[in-house]
Amino acid sequence: MSYTPEQQQEIQKFNQLRQNLESLTRSKIQMESRVSELKITQEEIKGLDDDMEVYKTVGQLLLKTSMAKAKEDVNTELDELEPKIIGLKSQVEKFEERVREAEKRLRESIQ
Repeated sequence: MSYTPEQQQEIQKFNQLRQNLESLTRSKIQMESRVSELKITQEEIKGLDDDMEVYKTVGQLLLKTSMAKAKEDVNTELDELEPKIIGLKSQVEKFEERVREAEKRLRESIQ
């Protein structure tokens, strides 16, 4: 099937929107996964003594830190991620709508 230049342009726009949506969705899923991990960690360490020394991974290194600092780091990361996820959810919803609209326009132009 042969497409007009306008149809080819609509197809390109649609594919770009879909790629952007997929990228945003992957980012959101990764952040949600990280939040789940952090919440499990938070639950596991909440009853431990703050004076304990623990090791945390930083790149390829293990650094000694206090349990109080480890708890603070987990809480801080959770506090930072949750608003980002809310923003990504909003972006994903907007892109889903844009993809639906582009798909509708594309179908109409091809028929």
